[in-house]
Amino acid sequence: MNSKKGFELSINMIVVIILGVSLMIVGITMFYDGYNKVVDLRENVDSDTQARLNALMTSGDSLLAIPFTKKEGERGKPTDFDLGINNELGVGSEFITCVDYSGTSADYSGSPLVDPFEDMVDKEWLLISPVAQKQTLLDNEHGFVPIRIMVPKRNLLKGQYVFNIVVKYPISDSINWDAVSVNSICSPNPSFEQYATTQKIYITV
Repeated sequence: MNSKKGFELSINMIVVIILGVSLMIVGITMFYDGYNKVVDLRENVDSDTQARLNALMTSGDSLLAIPFTKKEGERGKPTDFDLGINNELGVGSEFITCVDYSGTSADYSGSPLVDPFEDMVDKEWLLISPVAQKQTLLDNEHGFVPIRIMVPKRNLLKGQYVFNIVVKYPISDSINWDAVSVNSICSPNPSFEQYATTQKIYITV
């Protein structure tokens, strides 16, 4: 009798272990697949898009360029944009890309829901690598910034959501970069000036 119970316990334990290992493998696979996709996108702009941005900045003499400013977004999925920066300051400089939420055409006033883009702290919707966000460009050099915005999965009304893109550069060579953060640069900061006009991107859900 005891041996039968022991056998049943052993079988149950084996089943639990197999299920646990299977779930762990699935979770790790999903994590690394998602992580690699985000890193690849955020670190690099593909060659075709770079060529398109170069053409826009060269032919139009533009300081900043975005090939596609309006895109359709899906709940719970990322929407990707690409920014080109053309350094025409006459000297090499650092350029910092700031992305802020501007507003929406969706009417949340008559809804129990709260605009999730406004509700999220620390811009959890923005995925951009520090390497891409702060770039050092030589005079007349072009830089490329891949920007990924995660569309919230829940509590999102249909409408168009607008984001501002502002690029800044330091007005002094004596900036202590170890003492400043991107948030402090993107906030009003007398040590940095805005480069070119504010760009807008739009996501329709």
